[in-house]
Amino acid sequence: MAPAPPRIAHRYVDQAPLGRGGMGEVRRVLDERLERPVAMKILHAGFEASDEARALFLAEARLTAGLQHPGVVSVHDLGELPDGRLWFTMAEIQGRTLAVALASGDLPLRRAVDLLARVAVVLAYAHARQVVHLDVKPSNIMLGPFGEVYLVDWGISTLVRRQGQVVGSPAYMAPEQARAAPTSPATDVYALGLVLRELLTGQPAAEGTVSELVARAAEGPPAPLPALPLDQAELGELVHHMLAEAPADRPAAREVVARLEAWLDGARNLERARRLVQDAADMTPLLQEKR
Repeated sequence: MAPAPPRIAHRYVDQAPLGRGGMGEVRRVLDERLERPVAMKILHAGFEASDEARALFLAEARLTAGLQHPGVVSVHDLGELPDGRLWFTMAEIQGRTLAVALASGDLPLRRAVDLLARVAVVLAYAHARQVVHLDVKPSNIMLGPFGEVYLVDWGISTLVRRQGQVVGSPAYMAPEQARAAPTSPATDVYALGLVLRELLTGQPAAEGTVSELVARAAEGPPAPLPALPLDQAELGELVHHMLAEAPADRPAAREVVARLEAWLDGARNLERARRLVQDAADMTPLLQEKR
């Protein structure tokens, strides 16, 4: 791995690594001009001579920059290192992923459903612009410290898919994705349905090796949900629709938003009713004493 230069484009000072993926490394750098830290994604060494890798990297930067939504990390700048590696800067996100939050076990269901409703809003926005994410999963959902929710890593959506090529995260693949068949916005809805299923059951729909997971996804939807508490029945029904094998049978992201918000409204009303009942119960002894 080639090190990042200590100073980039006479403006950015390298500070620390943040993470790495298939095409690039992400580092924290200081933007001296604006006096703020930002995240910089740098193309991996060895890819700088690949026209395809460069085109995909540029496409990711430009696609992400074109998605002007609070749930998409904003891209600020784009350039090239002296050794030919491309880079782009974006806002640095503080917080944790939904995957970490789920593993910690400290995320109430209503809060988790609210987060997924906001991810569905991002997907509806992207789908309206003919952009499909293709890698919706808990580790690509970032939760900020002040309630922010981001859907990150739009790189796969820029891939030029060849016949027989499977892209995405196997544990959250739709059947058509695992079969290397054409994808669509419904592919993202299926992945989000798997995340919602995981929220309700406490575990992924499938586990195993990469090849096992791809084969399992290609077979079709996972087993039906086990019996859920009555107040989660609507969510279970939504999962069933989102995980329909035929993409045309799945709801659009906008419908998912509406149904999740309807459930949240019902949960709030139920909680309010419970508080009223409890308040009335607490008042009963006082009223009896006054008689």
